Amino acid sequence: MRRRPLWIIDLIGGMLTLTVLGVGAYYGIVQTEAAASDVAALTGTTRRLRSELANLQIELDQTLATAAESRAQLAQRGPLPRHSPVERDLHTMTQFARANRVSIDEVRPLGTAEYPGVNEVRYVLKGSGTFEALLGFFRTFEQSPFWADVTHLRIDRRAGSIDADTSERDAEISVSFFASADPPVPPAQPTGEGPAS
Repeated sequence: MRRRPLWIIDLIGGMLTLTVLGVGAYYGIVQTEAAASDVAALTGTTRRLRSELANLQIELDQTLATAAESRAQLAQRGPLPRHSPVERDLHTMTQFARANRVSIDEVRPLGTAEYPGVNEVRYVLKGSGTFEALLGFFRTFEQSPFWADVTHLRIDRRAGSIDADTSERDAEISVSFFASADPPVPPAQPTGEGPAS
């Protein structure tokens, strides 16, 4: 049996050692840099998500505050009326107009709409007054306890006015009054009894 020279064994051992050290260096240095960049990216993502979470918390707090304010207004106004007191509300609106020096020239019904649990009765009011008087009327209307909403508004310079600087304005206001809808009555159930013979 022939012996191999020791230098070949030393060479093979050295190459194996260098290979192991090279693989270790690759995973120890290159992969560590990649891992470090992954950690930096994840840190940035975490910061961004924390910022978004803080913004969402602020929005949630604002929404909860708005909901609490709405509940307080609902408690003050009371529940939606069973039947809309349209005549009384229109009379009150004309009083608001008079108090704010706005003249109501026409009140015309536009019709009704039914939604699940809610009825809407629409009216259009036409009138005139100064811009400041109209603003006062709307301010008074918005502060009133009506179950109503202004759905359309148009304010124009007074028709037929030659003077462009006139403070008189024509206004057309669409108003919706709301009431709760009566729940549907379920159909009568058959009793199971046939006709008497």
